[in-house]
Amino acid sequence: MTLKKIKSYINGWIQLFRYLSIEKEDKHITFYSEGKQYWICYKGIIDELLKSEHKIYFISSDSDDPGLHYSNDIQTFSIDEKYQRLMLFKNLNTKILITTMPDLDNFPDFPKCNKTDHYIYCLHSLMSTHFAYNEGAFDNFDIIFCCGDYQIKEIRKTEAIYNLKPKILFKHGYSKLDYLLNDAKKNEQLEFEPYVLFAPGWNGVHSLVENGKAIEYISKVIKQGYKLYFKPHPESLKRSKLEINNIIREFCNDKRFVFFDDILTVNIILHAKYLITDWSGIAIEYAFATGNYVLYIDGPQKSVNKNGDRLEMKAFEASIRKKIGYIWDGSKMISEYDNKKDIKNIMRENIFNILNSDKIASDYIASLLKPKSINFR
Repeated sequence: MTLKKIKSYINGWIQLFRYLSIEKEDKHITFYSEGKQYWICYKGIIDELLKSEHKIYFISSDSDDPGLHYSNDIQTFSIDEKYQRLMLFKNLNTKILITTMPDLDNFPDFPKCNKTDHYIYCLHSLMSTHFAYNEGAFDNFDIIFCCGDYQIKEIRKTEAIYNLKPKILFKHGYSKLDYLLNDAKKNEQLEFEPYVLFAPGWNGVHSLVENGKAIEYISKVIKQGYKLYFKPHPESLKRSKLEINNIIREFCNDKRFVFFDDILTVNIILHAKYLITDWSGIAIEYAFATGNYVLYIDGPQKSVNKNGDRLEMKAFEASIRKKIGYIWDGSKMISEYDNKKDIKNIMRENIFNILNSDKIASDYIASLLKPKSINFR
């Protein structure tokens, strides 16, 4: 371990104990972030909360997280994702915790502490809750910020099947989508550039990175004359380094291939003329934000929860596929598909509070801090 890392590690413990030493009465709202890729899910809500007098704390296990340096009105703390994080959650004493990290109290490193009043889960994907996540990923949260009615139906059915205590399911919307839509609105006429964004998912045989098929389809795109931006999932960057390096090595001498690992930049999504993916949640975000169709590489559905079929409910990402895109086998010209004209209507029909989700969330969070909170179901 280098001297720099030793200093960082010691500083993490200092920051952790500084946070834990603050009286709970002063810790109104705490955000915990696993990493910088989740900042977009928090930013809008934090912006709205900053207009109030509530004290906000932001803790991240990523020293590069923008939230750590966003505002002088937020108290921030940087800790590691191992023992320091475990110590945090074992002793968490805040009125409200908001996080995009699932599996509360399902694993030893994310215990639920009775010193915290409200655990809120904020969705970081528009995908359904019963396939793309671990079984029981949301069971132990008190409140779920839901993107659409489909998630409410899924969670309620899960509660019924497994005889779980009903949670508060708040009609939130999706902060990340609002961020993308607002960014797109800054340009009155969103200009698409003639490149292909190749953005596979992660965590299973559906992933083009993990199943080894990425090179085959990247080659087919480049042979059609397109410039291609290869944007791996943030988790793939951490967990599939060997596979990603093999892909880069294959195409590093081709000027039409660009490896893109900037997690925070969204313009690469908004300006892409075409998106090619597998079962990644980026498909829905791209289609809704741009109005463009998605090209899917067919393969097994992402199914982290092997008991997802017990609900007998089709996942949103499966039911919406043909409505927002096409299955592409690599042979047909990418530009020959017809535009999908109803994408924006589909978005409005399925997602709560479009362009207003952050204000809705902030008001609800503030209501929980009142002596007699109002719980919206």
